[in-house]
Amino acid sequence: MADEIKYSKPHSESWKAELGGREVGRMSLSPMGPFASPVRIDEGLRRKGVATELYRLAEEDIGRRLIPSPLGLSPEAISFWKRRFSGMPVGEAQQLLTESLEIAEREGIGKTARKNLSQLGVDFETIEPRPKDQPRLPPLLEGPPEEPGKKPSKGRMFRGIGSLMRGRMFPIIRAA
Repeated sequence: MADEIKYSKPHSESWKAELGGREVGRMSLSPMGPFASPVRIDEGLRRKGVATELYRLAEEDIGRRLIPSPLGLSPEAISFWKRRFSGMPVGEAQQLLTESLEIAEREGIGKTARKNLSQLGVDFETIEPRPKDQPRLPPLLEGPPEEPGKKPSKGRMFRGIGSLMRGRMFPIIRAA
């Protein structure tokens, strides 16, 4: 039956499933982060791969994995995420959960999100916090050091491509 289902993207961050011209499933992304909110699948088509395909299409479109909603999960969503996590590497699952918790903390609902996400069978004490992003440029590319106590010049604060080339690319060429 799932073979007859047609999937489409009616809006920029929304996907739907249709069977015989009738909408049987819909998913939209939340403006708060890369998670679905809400997902609706007709009761007769649940656990038939419809939500999985909607997630796959969304992830393909945005170029990354979606995370569990920090706003709360229905019993069906808990079952979906348990199955989903069982099929991915532990580190990847932990990274998705950590990102979900970071969004919850940012929105001021961290305690509630921990309670909701703990229904997935996760021990949050074992999840290591994600390391802060480190600059990827070698020291050679960082430019000259700023003088302490001196306000940076506008040129230092707002660099155009010309100053980027002079200040960062030419030292690389000279070093080579």
